[in-house]
Amino acid sequence: VVGRLTIRGPVASQELRAVSNSGLFSIAFAGFGLEATDTLSLSTAPCGESAQAPPVLVGCPKACAPATSGTALGVGLLSDATVDCDDMWGDCKSVRITGVEAHRDGTELRFSGDPLLRDGDQIVVGDGVTGGSAHELSTLRGRFPYRLGAGTYSASESYIVANTIALGPSAASRTIRLDFRNEGEKSTAPNFTVAAEGARWVRHSHGATRRELFAPAGAATAPFHVCWSAAGSTAKLEVGTVILHEPPAMPKAILAPVAPVSDTAVPAVLAFQTGSQAYPVAPGGTALLILFTSDAVAPRMADLSAVSAGVARVKASQATCGSILLEAWSADTLRGFPLPRRCRFSPPFTQNGVTTTPLEIELEPRNGLTANTAYQLVLNVMAVPGLADGASAVRIVAMDDLWARPNAAVEAATATLSLLGASQVADAASAAEGWHLGAAELLGGTAHTTPGGGSVDLMELRRESLGSVALSLRLSAAAGQTVSTTEVIRIAFRPLTQWRLNAASVR
Repeated sequence: VVGRLTIRGPVASQELRAVSNSGLFSIAFAGFGLEATDTLSLSTAPCGESAQAPPVLVGCPKACAPATSGTALGVGLLSDATVDCDDMWGDCKSVRITGVEAHRDGTELRFSGDPLLRDGDQIVVGDGVTGGSAHELSTLRGRFPYRLGAGTYSASESYIVANTIALGPSAASRTIRLDFRNEGEKSTAPNFTVAAEGARWVRHSHGATRRELFAPAGAATAPFHVCWSAAGSTAKLEVGTVILHEPPAMPKAILAPVAPVSDTAVPAVLAFQTGSQAYPVAPGGTALLILFTSDAVAPRMADLSAVSAGVARVKASQATCGSILLEAWSADTLRGFPLPRRCRFSPPFTQNGVTTTPLEIELEPRNGLTANTAYQLVLNVMAVPGLADGASAVRIVAMDDLWARPNAAVEAATATLSLLGASQVADAASAAEGWHLGAAELLGGTAHTTPGGGSVDLMELRRESLGSVALSLRLSAAAGQTVSTTEVIRIAFRPLTQWRLNAASVR
């Protein structure tokens, strides 16, 4: 090698997309030699020119404020100490290199867990690895000193080269495209030793801000510029432009509570249909985002308790989905509803006096929503009194590939409230009026004794007769109350997504 010239900074002219009015977003970008001390700034004009900041808010969710021309956004990098972090680059996993082994087709790195490194990522290996010659060790690390000789050297006294990652045989394994046996006609590869506490590493080819930006409804649709600066430098390089986009609308979306009452959590069916947009088969997975607002509908857990908003991503799990979602259904009889990987209520944020609580349902890789398909979710909700039938209830956003386009969406919809005949959500006083149920009897059923010594009526439903079966119920008011012919009786059949009912009559 006669010499190397490496220039660190962002890849120029990147087109970055973010969904407007659909929760908080970050700015994720590509580059070379990126460092955690870098910063980004936002501008309505090309970097280096005098201009105002775009109409977005920063510092969310705790202290949303308009961006200014002097606002500096910190940059986070994926590293051994920052795997699967939350929105603010906290609550991270630690995943270190535990083994290094040179093979004929590359050098394998073994990790203490899944490092979330993608094919094509570029990394630098830090402290914790010894062995080989000085040149071989620098080659493995991807960092070379400007000066020759033994000893340690700082980042300012060195330059980096592109050690590119390829996916390994397991989630905790990756390969660097290095074959030391091709160097100097060597017949054997060097042996490297990893310290007991593991070796450090950092991905320098991609960076992202904290998830602290918000684009209000009606924000200017003109792209705004993103400018990159190195620590201690006043120079600004153009990363690219951010396009705030409103994704195509889903053809249909409704939220139907089983009863139009407030101050009480009730199950509700969230039904939506995807359109003809191309949904990705994403190796990084996709997500379904449901936004609840304090002026319409509030979510509740499956056990009817209040939600714990602001759960760290690393603490979300598939089990959390079971504590939130009551049912899931899809018209796709072959694939069903996509398997959620993990769920969480991410940090709420307040804008113009309205607090938004986002529910993130992260779907398994390569198993997301599909086009032109009907879906239903059942979850507990509590609507505000007076919310009218047909009013906006919740916003649904089908997010794009979480790796390739982490802030873009495929489709979105505002689900309207369906009260099934009622004009508006009743307040607690109105809901308490009328008669209360005293007894219910399933006609044609057979009495069975429960383990607690009580009795329950059961009716066996056979597959061959499901299309013509008739269910008859006798309802009685509580003592001292009468049933009025003008009142509406609502009966919910659970599970809500599995019943197809025809006409009903009351006498």
